Amino acid sequence: PKTASDIFPKYYLIRINSYRKIVADAIDEWMTFLKDNSIKEDTKVPGLIEAKEQLKISKMTPAERLIYDRHLDAVELEVDALTNSEREGEQRGIKKGIARGIAQGRAQGRQEALLALARQMKSDNMPMDMIIKYSGLTQDDINNL
Repeated sequence: PKTASDIFPKYYLIRINSYRKIVADAIDEWMTFLKDNSIKEDTKVPGLIEAKEQLKISKMTPAERLIYDRHLDAVELEVDALTNSEREGEQRGIKKGIARGIAQGRAQGRQEALLALARQMKSDNMPMDMIIKYSGLTQDDINNL
């Protein structure tokens, strides 16, 4: 059988206003933050580091906040521009690589076709000067077939 503690959650009440002023550990730092809306400069407590940045932003004047927001917009535009130019550069590189690969494949195919032609001409006992003329190969290349 299940007990009430298995079904219902446990609640803990912490009285922030009566919390001590001496900061001893992470819980104390969180309590100080919740009570006084302040965070130690040298805090290492997870979550409070991020909260400290948000606290700085929330304490800005409207003019400072406008400048900050414009800065964030400018940074975002720069990141977008860099990302787009990187993507475009990547695409250009891919196109060049494909074109180079096609050109190499064609050259290799031509070479293989010429070798096949020279082999066939050699096996048909055609004169060496004709094989050289029609294949474009050297006499050494033809002898090595």
